[in-house]
Amino acid sequence: MIERKFRIGIIGGGSVGLTFAAFLADAANVIIKTRGKEQAEEINKKGLYLTQITNGKEEQKVISGVDATSDASDLAQCDAVIVTVKSYDTETVAKELSSVLNSTTEILTVQNGLQAFDILKENIKKPERVFAGVTYLGSTRMNNYSVSVGEITKAVADAKAIVIGKVLQTSRFEFESTSEIKQAVWGKMTMNTAQNALGAITNLTMREMGQSEECWKIMDNLLYEFEQVAKAEGVIFNYPLQDKLKENLQMAHHPSMWVDLQNKKRTEIDAINGAISTLGKKHNIATPYNDMITSLIKILEKN
Repeated sequence: MIERKFRIGIIGGGSVGLTFAAFLADAANVIIKTRGKEQAEEINKKGLYLTQITNGKEEQKVISGVDATSDASDLAQCDAVIVTVKSYDTETVAKELSSVLNSTTEILTVQNGLQAFDILKENIKKPERVFAGVTYLGSTRMNNYSVSVGEITKAVADAKAIVIGKVLQTSRFEFESTSEIKQAVWGKMTMNTAQNALGAITNLTMREMGQSEECWKIMDNLLYEFEQVAKAEGVIFNYPLQDKLKENLQMAHHPSMWVDLQNKKRTEIDAINGAISTLGKKHNIATPYNDMITSLIKILEKN
């Protein structure tokens, strides 16, 4: 008997959404839900173009078998959906999904920051089927139907997400299933907190920040505040946070928040450094560096 392929919905047509659609296409029947009709029509007409660097070599491939739609009701029969939209769009997406999804559909968020998971659980019927995840990707959306992906392609998901785990396990991702998903989410936040906003403000690439003594002074202070807040939230790190940062600072691209500002788009600062500031107030922990960098990004968003 041939086992049925799971049907997986991807919410969001940005770089992460296109990457998930491309990487899961061999392992599942994939449908990607885009914001607008134009993008969905282009993907359906032209296919999904994937450019990937593997072992230092660039490979290009047209991914077939990916359906696209701008209508959330087309996700009704999905076994699982993966949310990749910007954190500030989460509530809108959650309410939309809750009205159309089957009651057994698993929902995984791989969004940046600390807000999306709670927002989904607050707005989705049967919130116990909402799970957290993390991605480590260097991907760029080239146009509506093309994405370029670097060599780092790791995905982490809560071990309780059964369907999603089975699909990711057989996909193009380097996949990790974990029972310590909160630790994994905060581990990714280490890099988001220290690098994203600072790179957006300084106009430096990750590598350039790593080579700057002045940037390291700021990142050290951001991380000190971050670690104090994490501890208050029950998250303990058994390694120096700077060590986790150093590997990422070898990459030559700009962080995603820099891309957002360059494109005159709203950033996810409220879910990253802003979230550390908010939790700092909750626990009576001073977070002056995260407060300041959040304010600076908000100024740049308006200019």
